[in-house]
Amino acid sequence: MRKWRVLSLRVFVGAPNKTPQQTLWATPHFLTNFLIIFFMFGFFVFACAKEPKTSGPRHTSKKGPDVMKPGEPVPSKKGEPLSPRREASQRIVHLGEGYLEKNEFDKAIQIFQEAINVDSENGIAYFYLAKALHKTQAYDDAYGLLERAQVLLVDDPEWSRQVADLKAVIEESKQAQPIAKPTGQEVYY
Repeated sequence: MRKWRVLSLRVFVGAPNKTPQQTLWATPHFLTNFLIIFFMFGFFVFACAKEPKTSGPRHTSKKGPDVMKPGEPVPSKKGEPLSPRREASQRIVHLGEGYLEKNEFDKAIQIFQEAINVDSENGIAYFYLAKALHKTQAYDDAYGLLERAQVLLVDDPEWSRQVADLKAVIEESKQAQPIAKPTGQEVYY
């Protein structure tokens, strides 16, 4: 039985004419054969392995409010990745958008103010806060916030257009508003 083992090892290594005293370790080409087999095995293992999933570059394309989907981060200026503050602020803005769609304006206003507290340079938060204030007929406050949003979003033409459109709507709403609000006192002539 022992002879068969030695013989099979010698055939594997490629030394069929060796004496039984020479083992696998004593063959002159053992190290070469071992290294060839080792590297072939290693190549096979690494060639068949799946590539690890890496987190790709952050979202950098510029999109306006018409194309954005809920939960999608809005990129910062010049295609740079978002800062952690901006990402947190954007998540809060998306939460506020849900309240705005449900016509829960007071809750939406609180949420948008919180987004501005997290990142005071987020022009989109100012835009949506102005939109919510417009819905509650606080036109002067909304217009002031749109001025700030316009300064912050000057590099993005889509958002600048949205700000300009909302400013026009607010101007129309201001003109349609009665000039004098009733004071509760009756006036007699």
